[in-house]
Amino acid sequence: IIVYSILYALATRYRMNCLPGKGKTFLTIGQDLFSIDEYVTSQFNYSLHEGRTKPMSEFIPSAAMFYTDLESLDGLTTPTDYGSGIEYADGIVNSLFPDTNIGLQVCGMCRVREK
Repeated sequence: IIVYSILYALATRYRMNCLPGKGKTFLTIGQDLFSIDEYVTSQFNYSLHEGRTKPMSEFIPSAAMFYTDLESLDGLTTPTDYGSGIEYADGIVNSLFPDTNIGLQVCGMCRVREK
């Protein structure tokens, strides 16, 4: 609930900055570190094959999505793998998209622990 409240407060405060321009859309991609990196790289490579010379920074999405366990918050500051690839929010922001403004969509889940 605390994480949701913080995200809601941020979204409310910066709502105007989070809206795409008229006739435009924002792209959110996910979910694991490797897939996000592969998507951006493949879009850049495709553009080169088409003869375009836009820099790779033109292919950065508006937001990236990742999963975390709501109890431990694994995947926020340390890499973790829930079976679908490495989830690592800091890695998305600091390694894949340094010095850029990118939103993060947090998908929380609760793991059932065996007794």
